[in-house]
Amino acid sequence: MYMEENKVLTNALRSHRNELNGMYQKFIDPILLPLKSVISKDDNKILKTLELVHNYFGADRNIDSIIRDYRVDGHSLILNKNSEWSPLNKLNTNWSAASILVSELINTYYSDRIDDIVNDLKYKKFGYLEKTLENDILSIPGIREKILSHILNDQEKFVKHIRRPSSQGSEGEDRVEMFVKKEYGYNTIYKGGDGDFIDMKLGIDLIMEKNGDYIFTQVKSVNSIEIIVRNNTYYYEIDGNVSLPIWRLRYVNCVGYYDQNNKEVIFSENNKYYTKIGNKWVLKSGLPIPNGIIYVEKK
Repeated sequence: MYMEENKVLTNALRSHRNELNGMYQKFIDPILLPLKSVISKDDNKILKTLELVHNYFGADRNIDSIIRDYRVDGHSLILNKNSEWSPLNKLNTNWSAASILVSELINTYYSDRIDDIVNDLKYKKFGYLEKTLENDILSIPGIREKILSHILNDQEKFVKHIRRPSSQGSEGEDRVEMFVKKEYGYNTIYKGGDGDFIDMKLGIDLIMEKNGDYIFTQVKSVNSIEIIVRNNTYYYEIDGNVSLPIWRLRYVNCVGYYDQNNKEVIFSENNKYYTKIGNKWVLKSGLPIPNGIIYVEKK
């Protein structure tokens, strides 16, 4: 029987979601492996999309490897009893659900270490946490099977944290898709579903096309989107705190944002925007990623 999460530890883990993402995946992936089934390649939708991305962005070791593996062996995912995608596929990358699982495990097996781990996290020291997970917990006989059984028996607890942002994200993708169709006349070539293979592997939510021009878009929510005027120039004022690791920008040339007031916008790599660095506003060019408020020139 597993102990409940230690909320102090859980919150400390959640505050370092970007730094701990790789550690979570390394720890959780082998545990989930027995649940995975090979996905069907019959309709070739995934392969065609992979090749489209490959042709646009050029030769790349990562995507070449994915295409090669997919052609030969297919890829495995966790499926539910109806042979549909399971939200548990995102347990290894959903920082909220993964933090709860890790907190429960440490509270069960090494509760005497919690104070030291929390203190280390304050100073961005992750070695003791990694040792506890990789060396100590995983060395317990039969532990992978025990953890997997725990995940399955209590999966709704983890799934609710995965579904909440996923359902919001799906709505956001719908809104940005309709905005781009209406405002710019692009047609949808690919749209990922919740936990879709392309989104999981490449970080692409939408692929749209117009007269041979393709846009590969990552969609994110922000707090607000407003249009303002400064020095006779129109700007989008974007207020948000968007976390986009470098790997999620590797195969995108656009970012789409939406807020809770039914406003949407999309930006390309060629946008100019002002962002605050220290006490100064700095003009930059590229994909505008807000960490606070940014001002993007309206074309």
